[in-house]
Amino acid sequence: MEEIHLNQTVKIDPFLTNDPYNKRGETGKVIKIEGSENNVVTVEFSDGTTGLYDILALMPAISAKSATEILELRIKQTRELLWEFERNLKIYEEIAERRTKNYSYAYNLYCINNRLLQLNESF
Repeated sequence: MEEIHLNQTVKIDPFLTNDPYNKRGETGKVIKIEGSENNVVTVEFSDGTTGLYDILALMPAISAKSATEILELRIKQTRELLWEFERNLKIYEEIAERRTKNYSYAYNLYCINNRLLQLNESF
């Protein structure tokens, strides 16, 4: 988990089951960190209200620009993976086609060999 620090903008977990401040999914600024393990965080919201949250209920908020950059990077990575998958699929299909041809060829040789043996036995 990313470290939370003072003055950081955070987002309250939108799936929090119990939020007495009713700020699920909203963003605010960390104004105080306390608790024996620095796990209790006071968050101030744009309307001036504050709320105490367990650190696990907070997510670092990112800017729209950062989110866009992350999405663009993931799209690029997905395209690269898709290209690699398509390339590997073509290779697999070529191998499967060759293997089929080789099996057909081997079967034909087997049939010819058996026929020759039958002919040889008849002489």
